[in-house]
Amino acid sequence: MSKKRKFKKISFKLSSGQINTINRFCKTHKTTTNKVIKKAIRDFLDRNADFSEEEYYISENQLQLFDIVEEENVNKEK
Repeated sequence: MSKKRKFKKISFKLSSGQINTINRFCKTHKTTTNKVIKKAIRDFLDRNADFSEEEYYISENQLQLFDIVEEENVNKEK
């Protein structure tokens, strides 16, 4: 017995120009809008499969750069 796949529904808005471009592409390549969007998402995920959140981690020290400016402003007000 195979395991059932779970799917999630998402929705988003496209401009009329984007829709027209997708529709022209679909008509030219004899495919559907849904298949084009799914393939684009699949290709994107395949290219970015090795994405690591650690690459974009901002250390706490980065945030402290602006604390000095705030402390100076507080001292000036006193």
